[in-house]
Amino acid sequence: FLLKSDFDAKQYIATGVLIAILIDVARIPTYIFGLSDLSTEQLTQHNLILVGFSTVCAFTGAWIGAKYMKKTSIAVVRYVVAGLMVTIGILLILGIIGN
Repeated sequence: FLLKSDFDAKQYIATGVLIAILIDVARIPTYIFGLSDLSTEQLTQHNLILVGFSTVCAFTGAWIGAKYMKKTSIAVVRYVVAGLMVTIGILLILGIIGN
């Protein structure tokens, strides 16, 4: 629904980030309580590496986005977001991700 908004690039990205934060604030306690039944043996080093790598990627993406946001228009942001949504949808349908 944000793609049809009349926001400029900064407002569009800020609104998306705020929505993501609100969703994560609601989701993280669920994960914590869901993982409370796991023993420390089940929380493998592989899982910790994935969390660390994901965190680094998130901060890197935010840094790159902030750097290039000044050089792009809202139309480019909308096309990139729409393209990524279609790509993720296709990958989910094909079962490549989300298993």
